[in-house]
Amino acid sequence: MLNEKKSKEAIEKVAADENVSVSVAREEMEKALLMCFNSENPETRAALRKLFPDETKLPTLEEFIAVVGREAAKEAKERETEDAK
Repeated sequence: MLNEKKSKEAIEKVAADENVSVSVAREEMEKALLMCFNSENPETRAALRKLFPDETKLPTLEEFIAVVGREAAKEAKERETEDAK
């Protein structure tokens, strides 16, 4: 399960993969996060509301990575269970 420490490690990995500093990677990822939360796409907004019901609070980058990571792991496990049937 992802937590804040693993989220920070994920940011560091993105920085290394992109050959940029952690601060640059964080800045770009935060821009993408804002674009996502400002989306006018109803499907995007519905998916975000499901994961982050408090529309008055923007999650930190670490919170976003942790929540989305947990959801992705949960969905992958559900798919594995279905595939095993």
